[in-house]
Amino acid sequence: MSASRVRVVLIVLVNLINRRGRVSFSDAAKMLDLDENSLSQFIKILVNYNILEMEYSADGDRLLKKGEAIESTINPKEIREKVEAAFDAEKIEEQDISGKAEALIDVAAKKKSYEESI
Repeated sequence: MSASRVRVVLIVLVNLINRRGRVSFSDAAKMLDLDENSLSQFIKILVNYNILEMEYSADGDRLLKKGEAIESTINPKEIREKVEAAFDAEKIEEQDISGKAEALIDVAAKKKSYEESI
């Protein structure tokens, strides 16, 4: 998965949260077809730049919600710009994302294979 693909996927997630207000971490991982540990690496960037916030429900579920940077409803173009600026500021390199994404995909495949063998 390329860095540009990761950015697009996260932009879609942030737009969804912008519309809904909140999305559970587990639902976000399912929608993006990533395990929660993999998703958390990318979500940390968005949390660090106040694009998203994470809170916990009464039953301990992690919930993703709008951060201060998108507190008011903004248009998809502005969301894209904020997500891309966060990734640019973190100097996320194409090769770095690709390596992480490939490792995450490998983990997800192994997990699926293990679950199918049970």
